[in-house]
This record gives sequence, structure tokens and C-alpha cells, in this order.
Amino acid sequence: MCSSDLGGAGMSDIREAAFVAPAPTINGEIVRPITAGSLILLKRTGNKIIEGQTSDLPERDLCAFLFIHTQPVEQVRRACATADAFDEAVQTYAETLPIKELVKAGSVIKQLAQDAAASMDYEVEGDASPK
Repeated sequence: MCSSDLGGAGMSDIREAAFVAPAPTINGEIVRPITAGSLILLKRTGNKIIEGQTSDLPERDLCAFLFIHTQPVEQVRRACATADAFDEAVQTYAETLPIKELVKAGSVIKQLAQDAAASMDYEVEGDASPK
């Protein structure tokens, strides 16, 4: 991702902001950053948001993303054990989420994705691996 894709901010600026900025919230709950573990869960549950694909149920994918990133990790893991359990957990979560918070989620997710991309774009002194 080049700096022009990020509104002119350089990758180091985004990395720095990720450490300084307060954690985003949705409906009063802190939204955890994207991790390798949450990526696995998103992919396992068929969430299309993280890969930038078009979803037949974008509201469901937004709610599923938020469920994975706001609810207690153990609860999320248990819910992801089966497709039915996950769908039920996401539906229950969605019923507590006001529409204004769902709309806000798009910009929060975009920022989390930019932060995740910035954290992967660094060089370790003496590291000759390609970036």
C-alpha cells in the first residue's frame, strides 16, 4: 500500500498513530486490533470484509467482524466451533448494536486494517528479506 492510498500519511506515521491513538470503540466496547488469530477466525467463518470482497450480507459480515473483535476471546472461540453456533452468537450480538454504530464500524474497520498493514511494513536492522 502506498502513502497516496492512505490520504498522504506515510506508513511510519500510521505505525506511530497506532501506538498513540486510543483504541476505537463501537457501542461502548473496545475494538481489539486485527491479529493473526482474528484473521483465522474471519476466514474460517467466511467473512469477506477482510479480503475486500463483496458480501451478500454486508451487515452480517460487519457484525461478525465486530463480534470477533469486541467480545471476550474465549466466548468468540466457543462460538466459532460450529457454523450454527457462530451465526447464533453474531445474531444475538447484532440485536444489541444500534444502526449508527454499525455505520461507524466501516471507518473503524478500515483504520484497523491500515494499522495492521502498517505493522507488517517495517524493516529490522540488518534484515535483508524483501518487503
